[in-house]
Amino acid sequence: KNYFPISKYAGELLSVPYESMFRVVKLRYFTPYGPHQAGRLIPDLITRVGSGQPVSLPATGDGLAFMATYQDDAVRVAERALLEDWKGTFNVASPEVLTIRSVAESIAAATGKRANFERSSAAPTYQLLPDVSRLESHFANSPFVTFKDGLAATLAAGKPV
Repeated sequence: KNYFPISKYAGELLSVPYESMFRVVKLRYFTPYGPHQAGRLIPDLITRVGSGQPVSLPATGDGLAFMATYQDDAVRVAERALLEDWKGTFNVASPEVLTIRSVAESIAAATGKRANFERSSAAPTYQLLPDVSRLESHFANSPFVTFKDGLAATLAAGKPV
């Protein structure tokens, strides 16, 4: 079981009574990734493509659509939020929309491997595309690392630990 999402939500709820007394900022990170990460979506796809295991896609389409956050961007957002005393809830993700297929193909291109796909009725078809307009209004002129560059840095660091 993964208790992280429910723990994060519980922490947000616990902060509500203090919002009238303190500047409370809640940063909701979507699909964080980067070097040395394991047990999450993008490192799992790196492992699957690298070892030749099939990547599951739904009966039609390119699979889950999502937005991700490279670790350096996650830190830059947190630093800015603290330095500028942001208040409220911010969805944190690069505006770049990815899919399971596009990520697997990017990994294959970067590693010289072949992405193998299989169609499965169990593969997710939904979209996890948060509204990042509030973040963009506070984080303007601070471009996010592209997925291509974040993936290259992740791969250059070696296998997840």
